[in-house]
Amino acid sequence: MSDFSLRFPLAIALVALAGPLSAAAQDLRITPTLLSGGGRSLANANDIQIRGINIADCNDPEAFVELEVTIGTTTSFPGVIDLWHDGGQSSVACQEANPGRLMDGNMRQCVHIPLSSRTVNMNRRIRIPISELAAGDPAKPSNNGSDICTTQRASYTLYFFASDASPFIGPADGISWGRVTIPIDGVAPQAPEITSGTNLSGTRVSISWRGVADGPDQVALMRYQVRRIGDCDADPSATASPIPADPMDGGEEEEEATPTPDPEPDPDPDPDEEAEPSESELLSPDDDLDEGVGSRSSAMTITTSAGATSATVDVSGTAEGTQVGFVVEAIDRAQNVGRPSEVICVTHVPSVGFCDVAEGGCPSGCAAGGRHAPFALPFLAALVVILRRRFA
Repeated sequence: MSDFSLRFPLAIALVALAGPLSAAAQDLRITPTLLSGGGRSLANANDIQIRGINIADCNDPEAFVELEVTIGTTTSFPGVIDLWHDGGQSSVACQEANPGRLMDGNMRQCVHIPLSSRTVNMNRRIRIPISELAAGDPAKPSNNGSDICTTQRASYTLYFFASDASPFIGPADGISWGRVTIPIDGVAPQAPEITSGTNLSGTRVSISWRGVADGPDQVALMRYQVRRIGDCDADPSATASPIPADPMDGGEEEEEATPTPDPEPDPDPDPDEEAEPSESELLSPDDDLDEGVGSRSSAMTITTSAGATSATVDVSGTAEGTQVGFVVEAIDRAQNVGRPSEVICVTHVPSVGFCDVAEGGCPSGCAAGGRHAPFALPFLAALVVILRRRFA
């Protein structure tokens, strides 16, 4: 018997053990490289996959998400792709032809996106218009994905198949494919409920509120801005005028802001007070909201760190008796700014000190003292009487 006749059956056996030559190949690497639209531009894959597509992106007809598509760890790339997504349902597996990508739109679980351009360019990039992503699947009569810009934050897994067919409905065996998850949030946060009261007085006043959820239960990931709107009767959309603003009580040190200088931080912070939670592990710096952990002030707003439920405003730069209006707005991870809270009216009333009482009271009357004056004045007055009798 020849060597060939011995080797041939052995080769057939090895191939049989190895299985079919055309196995499914999840070897497309999909990396977000740019999300542009709605007045912002995110060029970091981590930011894009954490923040995601927001209301402004959905409303911008020019908005797009750009992704790099490569085959495995090489620089090779497919010429064209066919795009599907799971409709925001993580339980749906679009790599499965049945029932994920059935020809019958009534029966298919996944959403097919018939892109106007399916070509991957020479830089291994493809741009997907947000408007086409939000248009949904024309062959699917219900749950066709056209509502992605009208629902609160949900994660959508995009599936890319290296196929000339559109839609690609066959089995994924032998076809290069890959997937990437991007959140979409088309709903603004609710208005925060104010818990500190809406009629406050003093020069440095703490405003507090109840946390708002970013999605089903993500209260700790919401950040807030406390915004000056003008006087207490002003519309919340009115342009604010500059005032000093302080860091949050118990929060991190405030970022430097211009043109309004920051005041000195509290010299005696409460060591037992829990610091505000940080999201530095989740989000990288952004030109609109994120300039480090903690609160950030500008001429008209204070932007808090994630999970904050209070902030301190300073109205000492206004004339005594001036009433200043503020609102609190939630900012979700997608950078949607929520509806304003009810107006908080802060009346500038100077604080009263010991010397004011000892010297005969305030020029404008002690009844016009700060927030703690009604409780402090009887004690201070009694102390003055005792000291005068003792040293008389």
